[in-house]
Amino acid sequence: MTQSQNGNQYTLTNIAGTSAIFDIDNDTVFTSNFENFTTLAYSLQVEAAGGVDNNYPFVKLTDTNEPADPTPLTLNLGEYGIDLRGDDTGVYAPVATISDIFATSETYYVVYAGEKLYTKEFAKSHQPTAALDTDPDFLAAIQEDHPADLADFTYRELCFNLDTWYGQPGQEYVHDDLAGVKLDDLLTEKYPQIKAWLQSTDFKTFYTGMYHLINGLLFDGGHTTIASRLNTENQPLLVEVLNTFAGQPYQGRFVFASFTKQTDAKSRTPIRDAAYGGDYYIEQGDTAMIHFDSFVVDYNGWKAFYAGEGERPLTFTDATGTKYDTVGTVLSGLERAKQNPEIKNIIIDMSCNGGGDSGAMMAIEWLINGQGYLRFESRLTGRVKTTTAHFDMNFDGVFDENDVSPYTDYNFGVLTSNYAFSCGNAFPWFMHEHNKMILGEMTTGGACAIRLTSAAGIEFACSAASSKIVSDSGESVDFGCPIDVDLTVEGENRYLNFYDLDLLSAKMNEYYANSH
Repeated sequence: MTQSQNGNQYTLTNIAGTSAIFDIDNDTVFTSNFENFTTLAYSLQVEAAGGVDNNYPFVKLTDTNEPADPTPLTLNLGEYGIDLRGDDTGVYAPVATISDIFATSETYYVVYAGEKLYTKEFAKSHQPTAALDTDPDFLAAIQEDHPADLADFTYRELCFNLDTWYGQPGQEYVHDDLAGVKLDDLLTEKYPQIKAWLQSTDFKTFYTGMYHLINGLLFDGGHTTIASRLNTENQPLLVEVLNTFAGQPYQGRFVFASFTKQTDAKSRTPIRDAAYGGDYYIEQGDTAMIHFDSFVVDYNGWKAFYAGEGERPLTFTDATGTKYDTVGTVLSGLERAKQNPEIKNIIIDMSCNGGGDSGAMMAIEWLINGQGYLRFESRLTGRVKTTTAHFDMNFDGVFDENDVSPYTDYNFGVLTSNYAFSCGNAFPWFMHEHNKMILGEMTTGGACAIRLTSAAGIEFACSAASSKIVSDSGESVDFGCPIDVDLTVEGENRYLNFYDLDLLSAKMNEYYANSH
């Protein structure tokens, strides 16, 4: 980043050549191209490699923005009492504010705690563990009480952060109330107790306020949630805070939502496990089904495979246990189906899928439809960005006309449930746009990329304002994917029909006979 000064205006230019003007008189930041200005080295590395991310050597990504011309954006820090300062050495802003400006789902964020700066990268596998994940000094520092001036600044900065970068995807409890309204105004008028908690100098009180704001008012099914080490390393405090949700009108948004999904999963999972018999693939008659419970990529395995140093990934082990690589799993399942000439229907089972890696999702889209894409709308600028994927079908490292999916002629269906969320919701939506059959139960939703950030060291994830997933008609997909056939039944276990391949075959054959 380079700087130049013209009076009390400082122009900062990033390594991509895009500039922003920091005005210390008016405490504003203006840029004619916000997306490019906040692009850091990670995105540029992908761009320099022709759209091939080192973590996904099997797919090439290309972004198209609509409209093509960039949208100007002004950040009014002064409105929140955030002071920009400058001298002959350059322009200065609070660490938290600088982190907010540059924190995206592809780059870094920074936390200041206990006289230390901690950086963390939320860009796939580049930095899986950061000091703030393990440093006992960090954990101690964020549980200290706040001086009055810091408590005041933390609240104002939090309002700037969420007013600017919270995505408002649709499911959050205060979605309608928050439309066109500043967070501070909403809290002042309707939730003064939460505002008072957030302004408190007492750590436990502030932490309580953060939970009620993030996991209460703004909770959207899972993307917006407290992601602090305190969740696991100070569980008595967590229990104490969660007890304060009792009687609140939004308590069901978080405390009971997860319980309901887990209860339903306990009804569904044994039937699923019995049907698959420990495999990820089953077939019967003219229908095959492939399941995976999250979109996961074995980054190191794919790098080794392309380097000629390993087999194509299928399973791998990390710190959390053994997992199935999604692309390898689906490819292997499709290859098994191809070996049986009777198979004409293939179902992608998302009934226990909680989401995951969008790069893997687009690769699966390509295998099924001959194209993969992801469509985002920015609440900040109103621009729509469509990311398209080209899959390296022959694994030669070249993305060209020789890459042709041999699976597009099958009748595809997607099996969904209320557990399917995030990419587990976006994938069936994009299959729905390609007129693929959606069976089962309506998904839970989830319609964005995730942005990690913090307030006074309390880390939280939130739906990113820059990246709300929209349908081909421009509507949010946050309320779930429509289904063509409801497979639920009345009774003690409504999922009894979900894995009956004879029934699924009949439903698919009827659907495709009537739609072609």
